[in-house]
Amino acid sequence: MKKSEGIAVTGLSMLAMLLVVACQSTPQTPQPMKTIESTAKITATVEQIDHAKRLLSLKSPSGEMVTVEVDPAVRNLDQMKVGDRVVATYREAIGAQIRSSASGAPATVKISADVAEPGERPAASATSTVMVPVTIASVDSANDLVSFYGEDGLVRAINVQTDEARAFIKQLKPGDHVEVTFTEAFAISVERAP
Repeated sequence: MKKSEGIAVTGLSMLAMLLVVACQSTPQTPQPMKTIESTAKITATVEQIDHAKRLLSLKSPSGEMVTVEVDPAVRNLDQMKVGDRVVATYREAIGAQIRSSASGAPATVKISADVAEPGERPAASATSTVMVPVTIASVDSANDLVSFYGEDGLVRAINVQTDEARAFIKQLKPGDHVEVTFTEAFAISVERAP
């Protein structure tokens, strides 16, 4: 073997060793799943109000009529007038991240609500956030399938259907502890008729 060939082989060997060491010494930090959100907004017009019985008749833009009983917790119903617009917004979001602290932790639920102050236009909102720790049982990235179990020990499987979820499950391996967060928010407000 010539001297230049020996240097080249030695150089390639050292480069290969450096790459192996670099790959071992800088593990990839698992990235949380990008939150998946959806929002729906519904508008209806007040057609009739029965203040005594707290009944509200609403008409959708398509002409569909619905009558709802308004909970006594809803303030300022007496300010509503026929022709006012009721706007309801529903939002849901789901996210997930790998967390070693999720192991053995119980599921938690956080609920918050807000209502209009006396004298303000009727409005209310409510938010519910559920955090569920799970342990990954298996991952089949080729078929977008992940199996997991919670504190009850029952194994469940889901097909992931979004690019964000597909990217997230490619990081997972059996035994990983993942915290899944699901948020629902509902808001309703009354706007003056145009």
